Amino acid sequence: MFGLSKQQLTILGLVSSLYFVLVIVRVNTTSLMWRYLIIGSVFIIAAIIDLFTYTLPDILTLGGALLGFLLPGNDVISSIKGSLAGLVIMSFIAAVSRGGMGGGDVKLALTMGSFLGWPLVLPALGLSFLLGGSFGLILLMTKVKDRTDSIPFGPFLTLGTLIVSLWGQELIQWYLTSIWRQP
Repeated sequence: MFGLSKQQLTILGLVSSLYFVLVIVRVNTTSLMWRYLIIGSVFIIAAIIDLFTYTLPDILTLGGALLGFLLPGNDVISSIKGSLAGLVIMSFIAAVSRGGMGGGDVKLALTMGSFLGWPLVLPALGLSFLLGGSFGLILLMTKVKDRTDSIPFGPFLTLGTLIVSLWGQELIQWYLTSIWRQP
């Protein structure tokens, strides 16, 4: 499947299983559960492929965005706003980074927005950058990578998306009460 080895497919299976169990435990509406399972699978497959090949196939990114709009359990206007926000933010970052961020990452952010909608796309992107930056810093400090080496960002976009899909409202509430002291 997509040229993945048995070891990579095992990782895919383990990550998918963990996410599926969490979705079943956390999501109480059948249509939302199916939405999360299907689109979560798209993100997990995309992350594994990006991790090992440094590419994000259009069938997953653009196809996932289409699924985000079409699958039941969403507000179409929220999905459109989320997609536009993800697309604009990541396009800007890709332009400023001068090749540090690829087109696949931009399209995966579009998918993120169609899946999560507005405003959940914002904490998902923020969390993705926090996790990706922290991991990159660790790789630099341990001299596993240097400043000129590429690090695939799709796994971090996926992780941010999956975390926010399960705990997005709680994260926003924590942020407002802990950081901004809002009730």
